[in-house]
Amino acid sequence: ESDTAKSTTGWAFNAAGSGALSWRAGTQNIVAHSSTEAELIALDEACRELMYLRALFDDMRIPVELPVRIAQDNQSTIKLVDAGRFNPRTRHMNVRYHYCHDLQSEGVVSINHLGTDKMPSDVLTKALSKREHRKHSDVLLGRAQLEGA
Repeated sequence: ESDTAKSTTGWAFNAAGSGALSWRAGTQNIVAHSSTEAELIALDEACRELMYLRALFDDMRIPVELPVRIAQDNQSTIKLVDAGRFNPRTRHMNVRYHYCHDLQSEGVVSINHLGTDKMPSDVLTKALSKREHRKHSDVLLGRAQLEGA
């Protein structure tokens, strides 16, 4: 098993127009069998971080407006989360990835489609043109608003 077969995960959380307060960029721990599975793994990690941040904000008595919007550029991943169940083509995916569906059902998160060209976390995971790098960096640093959100 080679690290080159593993997908790269990247996500960031901004709060109230500020810059990123939590982020991750790195290689996933397991080899995903599809891009949908890789996106589901990344989404699961992001949802788990969100729950940590909610508990932290709660401790500091900082209100968090629900649902927290999470952008996702993979339509198949969004459909899996919405459905909350796997089909014969996705049965190889770990049951633990139902977590995001549960959070969405409870109104904690809202998984929304955002086109790949507008995904700010791409600056953490991909080689981009100078223009795209600056555009996405400005969102993560709180200098610009998320386009199309």
